[in-house]
Amino acid sequence: MSKKKIVYLSADMGAGHNSAVKALTQAVEKYYPGQFEHKVINVVALLGPTLDKVVGSLYKNMATYSKLSYKAFFKITDKSDAWSFLDKNGYNLIRADLKAIIREEPDLIISCFPLLSYSLSRYLKEKKVDAPFISLITDTGEVHSAWLCDRIDYYLASTKETGFYLTERGIDKDKVKVLGFPVQQSFYKKYNKQIFLEKNAIPQDKKILLYFGGAWGSGKLAEKVEELDSALSDVVLFVVCGKNSSLEKTLAQGNYKNDVRILGFIDNVAEMMSASDLIISKAGGLSTMEVVTMKKPVIITEVVPGQEEPNARMIESMGFGYVEKKPQDLARRAKYILENNDLERMSRNLEAYHMNEDADRKIADFMAEISDRKHIEGKKPREASTHISS
Repeated sequence: MSKKKIVYLSADMGAGHNSAVKALTQAVEKYYPGQFEHKVINVVALLGPTLDKVVGSLYKNMATYSKLSYKAFFKITDKSDAWSFLDKNGYNLIRADLKAIIREEPDLIISCFPLLSYSLSRYLKEKKVDAPFISLITDTGEVHSAWLCDRIDYYLASTKETGFYLTERGIDKDKVKVLGFPVQQSFYKKYNKQIFLEKNAIPQDKKILLYFGGAWGSGKLAEKVEELDSALSDVVLFVVCGKNSSLEKTLAQGNYKNDVRILGFIDNVAEMMSASDLIISKAGGLSTMEVVTMKKPVIITEVVPGQEEPNARMIESMGFGYVEKKPQDLARRAKYILENNDLERMSRNLEAYHMNEDADRKIADFMAEISDRKHIEGKKPREASTHISS
């Protein structure tokens, strides 16, 4: 029996989209081992190497250093007529490049990044390609219009709120599946904290804070670390600088009163989160759902305007943590949390939230079930029945 093929559409813009793809492939292989072939396509790279670099650099610089510009861009492009204009005028320029996706002869296409969804949707319809087309929404709350296309068969939403906004924007309720957010299998494991403490020479009575500075280690990270160190006492603070090696070197030279450990890129994120008492992070869709899955209290200190604001609101509204963007406010909030037993309150709220506990199984079951269906033009695909909630 030949393997079915799943084509994943992603982009090298931040870590979230590719991590979502990795989580999906891990889930499918865990529950359906050896039954699928996986192919990942960088949709931005289809535009050519020059545009790939330009788009990636533009996103990084706007989201990191020019947030007001990014917010304006996000809002303008959220208008349906803006995307219709881009689709109408850009389709013929990239139409030939979309053949790379069709050449794979996929049994299922799943998009984890909205760029080109309109054009691909149009191309699939034009070529009468019968592979189901799924869109995985990688943020919570409101949904940008870039995700919305008439040829997409199903939308996977991480929360009920996301599902609500999809239907509010005109998506058929039967196409919306609220299954949780896929995180990598390492975030579902149980870790032995004692082993971590011994390995890292940390006393049992120390509170551990884990600060993720994002893929590029931005957002006044150095100033925030200094404020945290000044405000807190007798804690261990891990600071992850990501790919920003120059910032890592600068922070490593700091004179700290607490046990502050500066790290670059790490591959044991889940293990470190499991051992930590409080997480400090940005409001990416992936990072917030990793926190929720591991049930760890969090302070959000970086929010990309427009795109990540719903994620930050979810953390605060559900009582999972706080949003504090300024260095002094962040330090003050962390001190309050540690000195007023607020960790226990947030932990109780997280324990009571079960939406993401088996998201990997629900999504893998859904993908496996619809991968053997063929989309018939003009007819609605049969409803899935296994481990699916709306």
